Amino acid sequence: MRAVVFEEHGTPEVLQLQELPNLEPSRKEVRVKVRASAPNRADIEQRQRNYPPPIASESEIPGLEFAEVVDKLDRHIESNSNFGKIVLAIP
Repeated sequence: MRAVVFEEHGTPEVLQLQELPNLEPSRKEVRVKVRASAPNRADIEQRQRNYPPPIASESEIPGLEFAEVVDKLDRHIESNSNFGKIVLAIP
């Protein structure tokens, strides 16, 4: 997968587009394909270390808001949802 990441805090120049391995969902998780994302104010402030990330969501991959398609469910999730349903996520 491709992702914009930052390995250090700072200005927009710290952002890098990188190829990362695809992840398999852990127990009771889903994997999604992000279709659209854009930085919001919280993403920018977190990159500058001026705003705390949501609890348990600190990551070098910014993106609190995005449009996605559900790609894969962990086998422990019971769902009547169809794959491919577009959802909006704010972790």
